[in-house]
Amino acid sequence: MGVLDRGPGQTNLITDPFIQYEGMIGIEQRGKSSQSFPKKQYGIEIRTDDGAGMDAALLGFPAESDFILNANYSDKTLMRNVFAYDRSNGQGQYAVRTRYCEMILNGAYNGVYIFMEKIKRDDHRVDIAKLRSSMNAMPDISGGYILKIDKLDTYDTYFYTSNGTELVHVYPQGTDITMPQKNWITAYMNEFEAVLKSAAFADPTNGYAKYIDVLSFVDHYILIEMTRNIDGFRISFYMHKDREGKLVAGPPWDFDLSCGNANYYDGWLTNGWYPGYNERPFWWARLLQDAQFQRTCRARWNALRKGTFAVPDATGFLARTAASLDGAQQRNFVRWPILGQYVWPNWYIGQTYAQEVAWMQQWVRGRIGWIDSQWPVVLADFSAALTNAIIGETITFTDTSTGAHSVRWWSFGDGTTSSLATPNKQYAAIGVYTVQLVISNAPAAYGWISDTTARTNYITILPEPGGLLLGLLALRCARCRRRMAPAPTLVQSQRCPGGRND
Repeated sequence: MGVLDRGPGQTNLITDPFIQYEGMIGIEQRGKSSQSFPKKQYGIEIRTDDGAGMDAALLGFPAESDFILNANYSDKTLMRNVFAYDRSNGQGQYAVRTRYCEMILNGAYNGVYIFMEKIKRDDHRVDIAKLRSSMNAMPDISGGYILKIDKLDTYDTYFYTSNGTELVHVYPQGTDITMPQKNWITAYMNEFEAVLKSAAFADPTNGYAKYIDVLSFVDHYILIEMTRNIDGFRISFYMHKDREGKLVAGPPWDFDLSCGNANYYDGWLTNGWYPGYNERPFWWARLLQDAQFQRTCRARWNALRKGTFAVPDATGFLARTAASLDGAQQRNFVRWPILGQYVWPNWYIGQTYAQEVAWMQQWVRGRIGWIDSQWPVVLADFSAALTNAIIGETITFTDTSTGAHSVRWWSFGDGTTSSLATPNKQYAAIGVYTVQLVISNAPAAYGWISDTTARTNYITILPEPGGLLLGLLALRCARCRRRMAPAPTLVQSQRCPGGRND
C-alpha cells in the first residue's frame, strides 16, 4: 500500500510518487450489511516485509497497525460517520480519528473512503490499562476490558449475562482472555444488571452509578438520540472498563444509518425518541426511569446546545465538509453513479450531491428543534446599551437569553447585583468590569436548568470630562520624561519643556 499526501490545500496526483508511506499490508473485506454493496469496505493491517504487524503514523494519526477504510456507499453525503464522531469529540468523548481519502485499488479508481482508526486498546485510542494473561487477581484483573453489543462474527467470543444480555469480548480477544478474566467481567456485568433491576437502582452510592460512568452513558444516549441512529443501543454499541474504574459507554461506532438515512424503524423522522425497538438491552429504559438520569440528560443537552449541538455549529460543519469534498465527491459518483437512485435503506433520494447535503442539514435542524421541544433549553445572553460610559452614567442591561426562565441573577463586577430583566446600572469608580448573567427556568418535572454567560472586561468606565482632560494632558507631557508640578487650574498650566504650551 502507498499513501500520497502532500498536505492541506495541496492537490495529490496519482502519477506522483508515494510521499508518506509505501509498504506491505494485510487487507480484508469487512462489514455485515454493507457486504452486499459493490463498493466494499476494508480493514487493513500495516505489516513488515516478513508479514509481522507493525505500527505506522499515517495521515497524521498516532502510530498504530490497524485501520479501517469506510466506504459510505448508502450514505450519499459521505459524512454521517464523520459528523457523529466529530459531535462525540465535541462532547469531550473519544471517537476514532478520520481522514477522507480516495482509493486506487489494483490500479483502478475506487472512490472516496474514510480512513479511520479501528477501535482497540491503545494509549491514543481506547486508553485503558493493558490486561495480560498473567493478571488474574485483584486489582489487575479489574481492567482493562472492551466489550460490545453487536451482530456476531464467526471469530467472536461472547458471553451472556444472567439477564440474557449478549456481550462480545473485544479486548482481550477470545484467544487472549483467560478464564478467570472472563469470569470476573461476567460477574461485574451480572452485578451491574442486578443492581439496575433492583428497587434501589437509583441510589447515588450503591445503585447503578457505582458501576457505570454516568456522564459517558448520558453523552452516548444524547448522541444516539440526536442523530437517531437506528443501529444505536441495539448493535454497534461499544463500552470499556479501565482497571479499578467504572464501565464507560463508547466509543461511538457505525452511523451510516443515522440522520434520516433509513426507511425502517422510523429512521427518517425528526420527532419522537428512538426506542431501539426492544432489541436493545433493558439498561436504557431502566436508566430513564431515574429522574436524576433524566435531569442529567436535560442539563447536559442544555450545555451542549451552546457548542457541538448548536445548530450553526452542526450545519456549518456539514457545509464545510461538503465543500472540502467537492472535487472528490464528483469523481466518487462517476465511479459509483447512484445519485438519484435508491440504495438500501435510503428514505430520501436526492438527485444531486448538493440536495443530499441540504436534506441532511434540514434534518439536523429539525431533530435539534424537536429535542429542544422536549428538553427546553435556557441559554443565557445579554446586551448593554453602552459599553463605554463615564462615572455616574446610566447603563441599561437587557436579558436576551433563549428559553423560558423565571430566575435571573446579574453580577456587574463591582460587587453589586440585580434580579431584574432590564436593570439600570451606574458605576461609581473608573475601571473595566466583567458582567455575568445566570438564568434558571421554573421548576419542571425534571428539576431546574441553569445557564451562565460572562463577558470579561465588558464595561469600561471613564472619568468625568474634566478628569479625562487632565489625564490626557499628563499623557501628552510624558514624552518630556520629567515630572511636572500639577497645575492649580486648567488655564494655569506650566510650560512644557518639550516646547509645547498646553
